[in-house]
Amino acid sequence: MDIRRIQTQKTARIYLLGEPERCHSTWICLHGYSQDASGFASKLLPFHNETTAVIIPEALNRFYREGLTGDVGASWMTREDREFDIADNIAYLDQLARDFCLKNKQVGILGFSQGVATAVRWLCSGSIKPKKVVLWAGTLPPDLTGKQLEVLRNYVPDIVLGDRDEYFSPELKKDMSGQLSEWGLRFNWREFSGAHHLNSSLLKELSLDFGKDG
Repeated sequence: MDIRRIQTQKTARIYLLGEPERCHSTWICLHGYSQDASGFASKLLPFHNETTAVIIPEALNRFYREGLTGDVGASWMTREDREFDIADNIAYLDQLARDFCLKNKQVGILGFSQGVATAVRWLCSGSIKPKKVVLWAGTLPPDLTGKQLEVLRNYVPDIVLGDRDEYFSPELKKDMSGQLSEWGLRFNWREFSGAHHLNSSLLKELSLDFGKDG
């Protein structure tokens, strides 16, 4: 059986807090698996103020969370055709940055859960050059190349985990920290009291740090 692939155009849905074209600073925030951009946006209000906008792109692959009807979530990729989804995601996010004219703006990237791997891949292989990187409750992709790691070494990401995150055992946290050190990556480790979710107090703190960076 032969397999062929074609490229096709797809319409993406993007939610905004504020007006990126009018703001000095912009956060781009990538949601986790099975989330939708609207619900994720509601958790990101601490990032939004009169000088900072927030862009929340929704992943291109939607599905019903349970059964054949009901709530809809989205996914950045699955194990099927990963390399094509990765390339499509990078192209999508690069286009987003161009469409919102972010080249000369102060930009921060936050990836949550599955969005962490997508954010890191975009950072390493796309055109974005953010001032701040936040990797929240997710792991770095294990297949980074030497060239991609060189790009990542230019940043000092904030890596955030809840102390009761059901997806991260103490052993996994230790292994993750060891892997980052082995790769020669600098990072700020931040922990909060909570599970696998965003924390408004810490978001506000990161937002204030972002403002100082500018």
